[in-house]
Amino acid sequence: MKFLIIFLLSISCYASSYLLLTGEWDPYTGVELKSYGIANEVITKALSAVGEKVEYKFVPWPRNLDFVKNNSKYMGSSVWAYTEERAKIYSFSDYFVNNRESFFYIKNREKEISWNELTDLKKIKASFGATRSYEHVEVLKRAGLKVDIANSDILNFKKLIAGRIQYFPCNKIVADEIIRKHFPDHVDIITHTKQLVLDQPLGIIVNKQNQEAIAFIKKFNKGLKIIRKNGELKKTIEDYFKQKDISTYIAPKSASTETIKSSPYP
Repeated sequence: MKFLIIFLLSISCYASSYLLLTGEWDPYTGVELKSYGIANEVITKALSAVGEKVEYKFVPWPRNLDFVKNNSKYMGSSVWAYTEERAKIYSFSDYFVNNRESFFYIKNREKEISWNELTDLKKIKASFGATRSYEHVEVLKRAGLKVDIANSDILNFKKLIAGRIQYFPCNKIVADEIIRKHFPDHVDIITHTKQLVLDQPLGIIVNKQNQEAIAFIKKFNKGLKIIRKNGELKKTIEDYFKQKDISTYIAPKSASTETIKSSPYP
C-alpha cells in the first residue's frame, strides 16, 4: 500500500503539464528552434521556477486567439501585445520581451521616411505591407495608409522585393532571420527606417473567462519575478542576442496590464 501511494503521488506530480499555443516568429517562437524560441524558453523557465511544466502546440497565428477563446484545454498563447480590443475577451500576463518594428524597404528604390504621426505618411501615396493578425495591421489602417495584407512576414518580404509594396513594418531581429534564411542575395539591398513604427512589450494571452488560465498566469508571473531577480531572464536573452544591447529586448519590471495599455505608437 505504501508503494502504491508513493507511485500515485509521483504520477500526480509529474504527469501533468500546461498546454500553450504559439506560432512561427523566429527567433522569438519556432517549432525547430532551441526550446521553441526565446519567448517560449523564458516561459518554460519561469514556470519551472514555481514547479510547473508546459508544452507547446504550434498553429497559424490567426487561429491562436480563436483556440484560446473557444477551447479551455489551452491555457493561452505566446506571445502577444495588449490592445484594448483584445482586453475585452483576454487577460495578459506580465510582459517579458519587447517588439520593436521599423519599416523595411529596398535601398535606392524607395526613400528613407520619417514622421511625427503615421498619418503624415499618407502624402507619399505608398503601398504598405502588413501581416495578418499582427498589431501593425490596425495601426496602419487607423493612420489611413494603403495596406496590403499577407499571411506571413516571408510573403511580405517577397512582395517587397518584387515591388508590389514599398514599405513593410517588421521586428528587426525577426527580419534579420528571415532575410538571412530566405533572401540571402538581398541582404545588401534591404534596409529599414531609423524610426520605430511599434515599440511594445509582449506576454502570454489567456481567456479571461477561463479561471484555470487566470490561475496559470498568476503562477507564471510569480515565476517570472523569480527568474528576473536571480538573473536567469537576462542570461537567457543574452544567450540569444549575443553582442547586442539586450536592454531593448527585455520588458521592464513594471510592464503589466496595470501599467501598460494600448499604445501602438512609440
